[in-house]
Amino acid sequence: MPFNDDWDFYWIVKAQHDGRLDFGVFYAQHNEHRILWPNLVMFGLASISNWDIRVQLAFSLFVAALTFVLLALMIRHTMTGPDGTGRERGLRWWQFTAMFLTSVIVFAPTAVQNWLWGWQIEWFMSVAGIVLAVWALGSWRTAQPWKQVLVAVLGATLATFSLGGGLLVWVVGLPLFAFARRLWRWSLVWVAAAAIEIKLYYTDYFDMGGESPLHVILTQPVGLARYGAVYLTRVLMGPFDQHRSNVLALGLVLLLMVSVGYVLLRHRSQFVTLVPWLCIGLVATGSAVVTGAARLVYGYHQAFSSRYTTISLLFVVAILVISTKAAQLAWTPAPSDQADAPEPDADAEPAPAGAGVAVAVATAVPVKARPSVVTRTAQVVPALGILTMMLAYAQCHGAVMQDMDGFSSYQHRAQDCARTASSPADGCLLLLYPVQDMAWERLEFMRSIGWVVPRSR
Repeated sequence: MPFNDDWDFYWIVKAQHDGRLDFGVFYAQHNEHRILWPNLVMFGLASISNWDIRVQLAFSLFVAALTFVLLALMIRHTMTGPDGTGRERGLRWWQFTAMFLTSVIVFAPTAVQNWLWGWQIEWFMSVAGIVLAVWALGSWRTAQPWKQVLVAVLGATLATFSLGGGLLVWVVGLPLFAFARRLWRWSLVWVAAAAIEIKLYYTDYFDMGGESPLHVILTQPVGLARYGAVYLTRVLMGPFDQHRSNVLALGLVLLLMVSVGYVLLRHRSQFVTLVPWLCIGLVATGSAVVTGAARLVYGYHQAFSSRYTTISLLFVVAILVISTKAAQLAWTPAPSDQADAPEPDADAEPAPAGAGVAVAVATAVPVKARPSVVTRTAQVVPALGILTMMLAYAQCHGAVMQDMDGFSSYQHRAQDCARTASSPADGCLLLLYPVQDMAWERLEFMRSIGWVVPRSR
């Protein structure tokens, strides 16, 4: 049953009923966002289902599944061997491990509001657009680079006009051009598309008021960091715990530094495979900063809202994959040096008698070198970090199930109200929308067109 922001969809349905439905109705600003694509999708789904919210929930799950497929393709591109190939049988195990861990996070029930609230389709669509853009620029390989840029622009457009945070993709996409020489000549296309869409986004845009985000960032950096810690670790948290969020966030950052540092130190040529994941993580971090700058006034607990999980989990996914990549490189033996051994010199003096036997014995029984401290650290630290994340995830399961039960119960009570309310004075209307009179007006209209069927008490 629709509730809260779902009832803002009333304006689109009312415009259609009054014969004044046009592009501007779909493009209209909603809070800080331009939710053009979600509005179009919700209108289409509502039209064929008489506004059955379960259809929207199914669509959200479908979009989340597509997002996971794109992430899996990125993982396949990332999990290559030291020689840059991914054909070795052992690498499939690493790919499967990274994909499994990613699926656990992407479909985490922690995002309970988004899984059970039809309006939250916008979060899934925006994240899908972000991942599509990053995959196209950083992981997809095609003979025509312009195809990569075109698909990336389409993904960025989907992200931008699904949720305000989608604007960040235009910024984090720039490093992907910097690390791909074949895309350099197309970078101006990306910049031009970004300028056009940002201009369109803020045309006739009205400020929501409140303290300037830039002022919050400059004057409250510590508070913003604490807000961000809660925001970015939400998918691993059960009950709200500021101290635990701080520790988890610090641990994740240290794990990221160790993993990236090892790749740069020992396998620098493989660093380029990490760039898409760093960009994915930057999107989540940027979203935490932007949201915190606007919402810090409501306290740190506001960052714990489960609706933020769908985008903030990209931070955890990025660190999971980067850590797995570092561990894979640390545990995978480097290609044999024998393949690069120099050819024997024809003019060299013949070896002394018995030297051939000595060489043969040395070749047949190679001395196994012990891993260095750096390599051993890269073998152990990522494994411990990933294990810690999974334990934190498992520990929050009980609290998440309670949240889901509570949210589901709230929705059922809202459903009963929508079907039984008989006047604008009925107090249960506040379950549907924060303003009682507006809730009654919208409920009455939806009843008149048969999209909400009333029943007697």
